[in-house]
Amino acid sequence: MRIGNFWKSGLAIATLIIGTTISCNRQFSVPVSAVVTPSTTPPTTGSGATNTNTPTNTPIPGVPTNTPTNSPTNTATNTPTNTPIPGVPTNTFTNTPTNTATNTVTNSPTSTPTNTPTNSPTPIFALIDDFEGTGAGGGDSITGIYNVTDQNSTLRNGALFTYVETPTANSSIVLASSSTAEQGSASLETSGFVSDSSQSNFAGWGFNFVTAAGVAAAYDATVSNAYIGISFYVNAKSMAVSNCEGVQAISAILTDNANAVSVAFPVVVGAWTPVTIFYNQLVTPSGTLLNPKKLLQAQFQILSNGYSGANNNFDILWDNFQLVPAGAPGAPAVAATPLPATVLTNFTNGSNEVQYTPASGLNGYFFNYMGAAAGDNECSLPGYVFDSAPGHVTQVIPGIPSFAAHYSGTISDYAGLGWTWAKANAQTDISTYKQLVFYAKSSDLASMSMFWVDTETNAGCYGASVNSVSIPLTTSWAAVTVTFNDTSDPGQYDLGTVSVASGTNGCTSGSYTNIPFDPTEAIQAQFEPASGAFDLWFDDMYFQ
Repeated sequence: MRIGNFWKSGLAIATLIIGTTISCNRQFSVPVSAVVTPSTTPPTTGSGATNTNTPTNTPIPGVPTNTPTNSPTNTATNTPTNTPIPGVPTNTFTNTPTNTATNTVTNSPTSTPTNTPTNSPTPIFALIDDFEGTGAGGGDSITGIYNVTDQNSTLRNGALFTYVETPTANSSIVLASSSTAEQGSASLETSGFVSDSSQSNFAGWGFNFVTAAGVAAAYDATVSNAYIGISFYVNAKSMAVSNCEGVQAISAILTDNANAVSVAFPVVVGAWTPVTIFYNQLVTPSGTLLNPKKLLQAQFQILSNGYSGANNNFDILWDNFQLVPAGAPGAPAVAATPLPATVLTNFTNGSNEVQYTPASGLNGYFFNYMGAAAGDNECSLPGYVFDSAPGHVTQVIPGIPSFAAHYSGTISDYAGLGWTWAKANAQTDISTYKQLVFYAKSSDLASMSMFWVDTETNAGCYGASVNSVSIPLTTSWAAVTVTFNDTSDPGQYDLGTVSVASGTNGCTSGSYTNIPFDPTEAIQAQFEPASGAFDLWFDDMYFQ
């Protein structure tokens, strides 16, 4: 029947009206229904259509739906908040800087002490100069000594200097640095020449201890008794060909604020010789000791020793000048005393000057001579007396090797070594004494002759029978005593007959008879070897 169909149509219409009314009232709080998706299945028509139980999406009032939407919601989450709870600390991290210590390396310097070495040298209080150039302000060199403030807080800043005797054409000296050293890598080299017939020419160098405004000032070289002398090394690089001994005597002169006191030491070719000069061994002839607490300077002087031939050249090295500490080995406990007036010479002055001082005050000199026979030779050369070493006593002065006179050669005529009692052959009275004692030795002679010359023999008159006496010799040092003034035998040294013509050998008459030697008019004494080879040594001569 058609009735049923009409009913279905009416219901559908009614339903549509209600849905329209509801959908027009969305201002009420009614959940929004889901969108209905049209079915793709065509509706069934005709009488064969059936009713199905297809569910609808009609929302139920008061019940929420799960229909997803694209609208954001305020759904609560578990995200923590920063809301602080009163009284409870929070762990919220902030950007506020903290005081947390870091190990970050910075370039800022710190005050932490380190072991980094510095360039400040440790002062060498005892060093005077070793010429290495390590001192400040040009010190420790060939121009200035090692600069140091000593234990007394005194600045030692002296300078080196040179000097020569006039006329300067007869002497010269130059200072230079040498790589040949006793120790280290440098030394001082002094070279030049001395030559003068006056028997007294010299050249030298030296240093002062303290210089104030360019002037040497007195210095306590003991530094409150901490030091007792000066030591150094010396070496002859070369010597003049005329120096057949290979030994050069040099005079050291130390000057305080009142006196200059000298002592000599030997220099050997090709060998470093240690020398120590103790302050208490330096004494003037009058007996005044050196005052090292007011020391001005030290000088080192090369002498000509009377050689009048070609220039006496020298080339000498020096090294390692030091102050000698108190208590050093070999230090003499007893101060020196003046050389006794009875000493003719002990060669400690390093000179050919006789140490005996006559009444005139003008000391005599040693000399040598030789005939003109072809092939004859002597060492040292004519007019020059070389000191040699060692002498009869190894050290007459503590710390310094001793000297002796060495005379050698070969002759067929005559030769001799002698001395004058006073300068310029001046007449000298030696009658206060009776004997002359000296030490001698020879490697090849059993004896020699000694001649005594007075004014009666015209000084230059000589010969085998003129006031001569035979001297025995041995191969080792031995004392020889010669009596020249024996009042019990006034004819002891009678003059013999001179078998030469008048005017020969300086004699004014052909003969002399029975004229004894007169010690009140002494002029010279001479040693003469026999013909042939000879090798003579002499040392430590004195009166008694």
